[in-house]
Amino acid sequence: MDTGRAAALAREAVDIVCSAQGAASFGESNPLQRIWRDIEAGSRHAVLNPDVAAEKYGTSLFGIRGTVSALVKRSYAPVVPAVDADSIG
Repeated sequence: MDTGRAAALAREAVDIVCSAQGAASFGESNPLQRIWRDIEAGSRHAVLNPDVAAEKYGTSLFGIRGTVSALVKRSYAPVVPAVDADSIG
């Protein structure tokens, strides 16, 4: 979960720098546009998503096997997979 927070902070930092420099940040000759693209794409990897990390941690604690549920925006209620009570412990 810490890696997800670090990725979010890095995205925020790059966003602040790009906002300070304005539209020139995204010019083809500006190295900042490459940094912005890299952090935007890389920070969206499932491993860096705090919700996915929390779900994987919780399912491993309870010994639940399966794939990660569908991803949703944080503003929505979390997706909780149905669990058969007899399959736990």
